[in-house]
Order: sequence, then structure tokens, then C-alpha cells
Amino acid sequence: MTLFYPGIAGKRPGKPTFVIIHNDAGSINACASYYRSWLPNHEAELGFAHVYIAKDGKYQADDFDNIAWHSGNSFANEWALSWEVCQSMGASDAEFEAVEEAVFQDVAAAMKRYGLTPNRETVRLHKEYSATDCPHRSWALHGSAINAVQDYFIAGIKKYMGIENPIQPNQPTKENSKMIYIFNVVDANGKPTGGTMLFDGIRCIAFAGKNGKLALDHYSGTYKQITGKDIPTQSKTQAQFDLWGKMYKVEYINFN
Repeated sequence: MTLFYPGIAGKRPGKPTFVIIHNDAGSINACASYYRSWLPNHEAELGFAHVYIAKDGKYQADDFDNIAWHSGNSFANEWALSWEVCQSMGASDAEFEAVEEAVFQDVAAAMKRYGLTPNRETVRLHKEYSATDCPHRSWALHGSAINAVQDYFIAGIKKYMGIENPIQPNQPTKENSKMIYIFNVVDANGKPTGGTMLFDGIRCIAFAGKNGKLALDHYSGTYKQITGKDIPTQSKTQAQFDLWGKMYKVEYINFN
């Protein structure tokens, strides 16, 4: 057993090529200051990330030019920068999403430093590299699918890099209204497992951010004003949504 210290995993073999955003599975008390004192007494081989961010700020555990044992996969450990979104257990959705935002801002700065552009190749999930639920809280909040959660992360990072998101919902008309509806992804008991999404006849859209519901309500109001009817609603199982997402890309629009 070797206790953690910066540089324990050695130098990275080259410039990092992508990032992984984790959820720490820690309690509401597992904040940045907690990890600052806990990690040096932690068995390094059990895993650690480069950065821990929580409501009380940021703890940079290791330099980005060093390897971190964060993914259970040697390739990802060597080439990915890693962040933990802390307090994923016990925090409210709003509290957790505020920490996510702080992570996006920090990731954006690092991606600028290394000349990385946020996309599905450069922003990855832990569960793509090993058998894990991570990022469990982000997964539940942002679509419960690889592409959906990636797109949410990408949109958040782009915002802090000053990259405009050109996504605009297809506006309802009397001609296309039969193709438009709102849906939730539900479990076997019919309980929603993710956010509410819009199919606008072209793509699936998630109205994310603190004002996302207001924006979706506005879209629904526009639909009713144009068609004289309430916008239809549906439910999809996870399997249906996974298939639907392959045919119609899920896009996130952040309304913060």
C-alpha cells in the first residue's frame, strides 16, 4: 500500500488528449477541503483524480502533466485530465448542478491550455472505460445515456470557452406540429429517470440550466398559440431512448 502523494503515478507520456468528468459518490460533507486532508491518507492505487471541486472551492490534487489513476483503464489514466464533481450524494439537484458549472469552467480553462476543442472525442465518461455507475448523478440528471450526458458536459464547457452553441429549437408550425412532442425517459415502473426532453421533428433537445423549465414552458406556450392545442407528451423506456438517440442526436441548450 502506498499513500497518495503528487506525482506518485509518474509523468504523462505526452500532452493530454481528452478529459473525463467524474462524480465522486461522496456525501454532502465530502467537499474540496475534505479531500485535501483525506487524500494524503488514501491508498493511491485505489484511485484519485487531478482535481476535486465542491461548493467550498477547488483542490488540485496533482499536476496535469502527471498521470492520475482515475478511470480503471491505463489508456485513459495516461491521456485524460480528470475532475471529480464532489458532493454527488446528499446535495440537492441545484447544489450539484452548481458544482458541475464550476467544474465546466475549470475544464474549459484546461482545454484552452492544451489546445483541446470540446466534442464527443475529447469529453468522455468514466463508464466508457470501466464497469462503473460513474458519473451516476450527472447520468440521472442529464439523460441517462452516453451521448446525452456527453453533450450536456460539452455545452457547459463550450460556454466557458466562449464557443457559441448554434442549436435552436425548430419552431412549431401548423404543418410540422404533428411531429413535435415532449417526452420523459422512464424506468420499468413508469418513474422518470432523467430530464424532460423535446423532439422538435429534427432532433431531441434538452432545455438545461436553471431556466430550462421556463424555456420549455415558453416553447409549449408558443406551440399552443400556433396550433390551438397542448403539446403532446410521451414516455420512452431506456431502451427506446437509446435507440431514438442514435437516430436523432440529443442536443443540450443551457438556459442559465
